[in-house]
Amino acid sequence: MRSEQLTEAQLESLVASVRPMLRYLGRLEKRMEAQGFPADDRLLRLVRETRQAAHDLALELHYLSCDGVGRPRRQPD
Repeated sequence: MRSEQLTEAQLESLVASVRPMLRYLGRLEKRMEAQGFPADDRLLRLVRETRQAAHDLALELHYLSCDGVGRPRRQPD
């Protein structure tokens, strides 16, 4: 199986799982910044990298659900 073969239901399920974690990581990053974690703190860096990776995943899932946007049209299921 390839990502382009995921059904709409599968994509919706993945998005429903990823978005809450993405929001949590965004809030965590802001709280850490507000508490004065230095930019070079390893934990803050890892939170930022993880938030960015979750964002990238959510964006990719979104584009996979958009038929013909920046990629070939999806094949019928």
